[in-house]
Amino acid sequence: MRIGNIVLQRKPLHTPDKTTVKNAIFEAIHSEGETLLSFNDEANQIQNRVMSMRIRSPKEHWPDYLTSALLENVENWLEPYLIDIKRNEDLEKISLKEILNYSLSPQKQKQLSILAPKGVNVPSGSSIKVKYSPHGSPPVLAVRQQEVFGMSESPTVNQGKMAVIMHLLSPGFKIVQITLLFSQFVLHVKVH
Repeated sequence: MRIGNIVLQRKPLHTPDKTTVKNAIFEAIHSEGETLLSFNDEANQIQNRVMSMRIRSPKEHWPDYLTSALLENVENWLEPYLIDIKRNEDLEKISLKEILNYSLSPQKQKQLSILAPKGVNVPSGSSIKVKYSPHGSPPVLAVRQQEVFGMSESPTVNQGKMAVIMHLLSPGFKIVQITLLFSQFVLHVKVH
C-alpha cells in the first residue's frame, strides 16, 4: 500500500500467482534489464559473434542479439529460465551466455562456431580469443608477438571472407603494432 512513492504497508504474498509474478519480472526486465541481468563479457561475445554474422551474412537470417532487442523480446527467450526467481540477485545468477547459445538452433550453433569461432590457434600452440564487434567491424586478435612467429597470413573468419586484425602485444601485454597479414604483403600500423 502506498501513496505516491511512499510505502505505507507491505505484506508478502505466500503463494503468489505465477503468471502475475512472471509478468512483473518481464516488466522489470523491460525497464531495467541491463542492470538486472548479467550481460558479462562472455554473454557480450556471443551477442557480438551473432551480430557480426547477422551483418556480414544477412541471407542466413541470424537473430537480432543487440541488448536492446533482447530486452524488448525477453518473453521469447528468457521465460523458461524464470522458474524460482524471487529476487534481483536470482536474475543476476542466470547464465546469459548459455541461454543465448541455446536459443540458437543446433544448426546455427554449429554454423556460428565455424563462421565466427571463439578463438584462433596460433603457432605457439595457444588458442587466443577473438574479440568481435556488434557492428560487423573486423574482429581483433590481441596476441603477444612471440606467439605468432611463423604465421604468414592473418587468420580469417566467415569462411575466409574477413581477415582478423591482429594487435601484436609486448610480453607485458601492451599493444606494439596493429597488423593485417596477407600472403602477398604486410600492412603494419605502429603504436607508440
